[in-house]
Amino acid sequence: GGTLTKGKVFYGASPDNSGVSYYKVTAPGNGYLTVSFPERLTDYSSFNIKLMNSKKNSLFTNFEYLSSSKAYKTTIGVAKGTYYIAVKNSDNAYGIKVSFTSVKESSGSSKSKAKSISKGSTKKGIITAAQSATSGDWYKFKITKTQYVKFTFKVKANGGGSSGGLKAAFYQSGKTYPAT
Repeated sequence: GGTLTKGKVFYGASPDNSGVSYYKVTAPGNGYLTVSFPERLTDYSSFNIKLMNSKKNSLFTNFEYLSSSKAYKTTIGVAKGTYYIAVKNSDNAYGIKVSFTSVKESSGSSKSKAKSISKGSTKKGIITAAQSATSGDWYKFKITKTQYVKFTFKVKANGGGSSGGLKAAFYQSGKTYPAT
């Protein structure tokens, strides 16, 4: 392992293909990490990664599998802090690279702090790997008559192991349970 520096390829090796290597990475703010393996010995390589917190506790339920079908890369939402990327691989030698993209959030942290969103506008939020499944980003909108409402979500994260994904729920004003 070693410390990954933004935009530089770090070379790693796994002579017996059975161990886990840990790479330290620091996120300077809220945003997302893009982890890639731009250099491999073979075109049939595969990598399994997990994001760990600063105490090396896993933030993923399982390893995320990266292969040519995912272009050997993944994107993970993070808050400012220090993390470790655990890597298991099928290649004896490889290059690993990380980049960080800052995201200025325009969401509320709770229902009472929801940010207004209007027709045709875009809002940004970040769901981090360390966030609990019950927390999220909150937005509000108002409709004055029965009408068709369409929301489009663009997600950067690839999955975060098998536990990743995005869930959206809609609440009517004054209600404590999502609308069906």
